[in-house]
Amino acid sequence: MATMKLGCAQMHVNFENIDANLENAKELIFQAKRNKVDTVIFPEMFATGFTLNTKIAQGENDSILRFLKQEAVDNKINIIAGYMSAATLRPFNSAVAIDRKGEIIARYSKINLFKPQNEHNVLSAGGSTVVFDLEGVNISLFICFDLRFPNIYREVAKQSDVMITIAAWPLERQQHFETLLEARAIENQCYSIGVNQVGVCNGVEYGGGSAFISPKGVPLVRKYSDEGIAFANIDTDKVELTRRAFPVLD
Repeated sequence: MATMKLGCAQMHVNFENIDANLENAKELIFQAKRNKVDTVIFPEMFATGFTLNTKIAQGENDSILRFLKQEAVDNKINIIAGYMSAATLRPFNSAVAIDRKGEIIARYSKINLFKPQNEHNVLSAGGSTVVFDLEGVNISLFICFDLRFPNIYREVAKQSDVMITIAAWPLERQQHFETLLEARAIENQCYSIGVNQVGVCNGVEYGGGSAFISPKGVPLVRKYSDEGIAFANIDTDKVELTRRAFPVLD
């Protein structure tokens, strides 16, 4: 059995203003620490907003990862966050998990790039799903448009206690975000957590709706149109009990 308190950092992102966004994220991390959160989760491309400007892609030693690592150490907190990661050819839309010691323990790159905005012609697609152990909790990571492709979630279902989807999901399709988060929990009988932006970024309005969904598909917490931390406790025993009582993954 493992329990963990997670926090969704639902933030208003300033488009391509890395310094301002990191300052905002610093305050949200402080709020998470004050509420005794073990792991704080930020949205897709949290430090830039969703962009196809490859000039803002960052490497291992650039400001975004340096900031996240230092904040993890200073606040003794685990951090999961999305950013555009530099590569030899085209960059990736990526997520990293950083432990309390400031070490990167998992990386994931978005598999299903957002064709309606031409993301697939600008960035590289990730090649595989990721599951990692964080203090006894098995977590899989996904990014935004991935949420519409249940096959990649099912691929890691048996190994996952928690499925985390970080997003920049527009308000005009808000109902889809909320419904699909619940569907992934119901189908895979584990926790489904979604973290979204809020407010207007680069002319697009985001409705928040960051949420924790139980292994039975019941919303435990949902944060709507305001910025801040939504948090909840998860218990891996509840995943096991749900699957044992109503086996659908075998």
